[in-house]
Amino acid sequence: MKIKELTEYKSFIEKQLKQTYPEPKTNEFIVMARYNNMIESIVEEYVLNKINENRTLYVRFSFCYFILNAFIWGRNTVFLFFGTI
Repeated sequence: MKIKELTEYKSFIEKQLKQTYPEPKTNEFIVMARYNNMIESIVEEYVLNKINENRTLYVRFSFCYFILNAFIWGRNTVFLFFGTI
């Protein structure tokens, strides 16, 4: 996933959260800091989950590609990768 896509995704999630959980009607610094930290931590969790989804898909594809090559080139490919038994 590209940085631009992640930035857009982050902005989208942040807007959705701020609509769902509006800012508190106070001027207290502690309350506003807690609110901003809450939004930031939730956004970070969503973005990290999105990154991990893409990483998992890439690893699954790479492993399937490796297995396919093992069948095409023969079992020696597997031995070269994992070492001889």
